[in-house]
Amino acid sequence: MTLAPSSYPRDAYGFMTNQAGHAYLVGVPAALALSGFGMAAPFIVGAAYAALWDLGYQRLRWPQFFDWRDSLEDSIHVLVGAAVISAALAGDMWTVTRCLAAQWGLLAIGVWRRK
Repeated sequence: MTLAPSSYPRDAYGFMTNQAGHAYLVGVPAALALSGFGMAAPFIVGAAYAALWDLGYQRLRWPQFFDWRDSLEDSIHVLVGAAVISAALAGDMWTVTRCLAAQWGLLAIGVWRRK
């Protein structure tokens, strides 16, 4: 396994599991750690992920593979995962439903583009 950036250009399953991992293995734990910030936590998590990981670490470590579109998509999925758990903790199931629907749409478009 490598942490090198990849947008999984011809791998729909890899894309889907990668983005789900960004949302629920990165976004959720980070939002839980920042749960004291309430519904601001997803935005803090998304911005911190984009700045520190995608623009900081990956761009410096693998500049030949850096793709701003992939970085943006990764950051959005991290933000959505953080938003789902933050809204659930706030008891706002309507926002949870909308965030899950938005993520489903983003995943569906990404999978369709890779088929």
